[in-house]
Amino acid sequence: MTLHLTVVTISWFVALAFAIAAILISLEEEPRRTVLAATLASVALTIGYLGFGRWSPFRFFPQVGWIWSEGDERIYLASGWFFVAPLLLGSVAIALLVFQRLAARRQLIVR
Repeated sequence: MTLHLTVVTISWFVALAFAIAAILISLEEEPRRTVLAATLASVALTIGYLGFGRWSPFRFFPQVGWIWSEGDERIYLASGWFFVAPLLLGSVAIALLVFQRLAARRQLIVR
């Protein structure tokens, strides 16, 4: 169980860091590293997809769940829901990159 929790936690932190880095790179004035930002965002989206979905081609990427109950009340927390954040942030990074690409193309046409 500890190994599974470690894999999930490290994967989540890596996906979140990659998504945030991709957003920061894509917000630069003149993005020179668009390929790096697109790669980081794609990796974050892939890890987020594998973590959020119940299916994974890798057996070492499990769903970890916690249940807390007291009487008739139960709280269940599945690890997959934590991976929504990298999915959303990776999508924002891709959207920013596409927007900047379209804006740069529009400036070239106007000049």
